[in-house]
Amino acid sequence: MKKLVVAIEGSTEFGQGTASKLRRLKGYGVFATWAVLATFPASFLADWGVHGDMDGALRRLGDRVEFAAYLLQGSEDND
Repeated sequence: MKKLVVAIEGSTEFGQGTASKLRRLKGYGVFATWAVLATFPASFLADWGVHGDMDGALRRLGDRVEFAAYLLQGSEDND
């Protein structure tokens, strides 16, 4: 295994642009988007399951979405 790693490292040039910051940031952005989009339905289902009140769960989901939109609007103002 060690010989394989040494052979691969020897045949690959690790330059400055190999793993650029933009590609890493894009990956983090994709993950963050996925996490946020998965959190909202999960929080709705968990809220509905715990309290058994679908109307209340929908209202609280709307509050969460409104809060997220408020945070996004605030972060855009800082740019």
